[in-house]
Amino acid sequence: ALFVNTARGKLVDQPALVAALEARKIGGAALDVFYDEPLPVDDPLHALHEDIDMNVLLTPHSAWQGHWTHVRDSLGIWLNVLRALRGEPVEYRIDT
Repeated sequence: ALFVNTARGKLVDQPALVAALEARKIGGAALDVFYDEPLPVDDPLHALHEDIDMNVLLTPHSAWQGHWTHVRDSLGIWLNVLRALRGEPVEYRIDT
């Protein structure tokens, strides 16, 4: 079995998941969310991710992003920079 979580990190007993992976009770995991975000550097999931035989894929809460998402976001940022340089109103401005 392969465990996949792209929903909420706190839904998963992460130590139990690590134990199941280490004991090879499940065949792997793909995680885009974690109990603590960002995933602490000393979390055992990092070591499992680095061991190709453990079949663990970790993504930094960004599985939803694809190539065109980056293109669209970059273009939007660039257009806002141009607006600001021209003295025009920028989109999505937040005044605090």
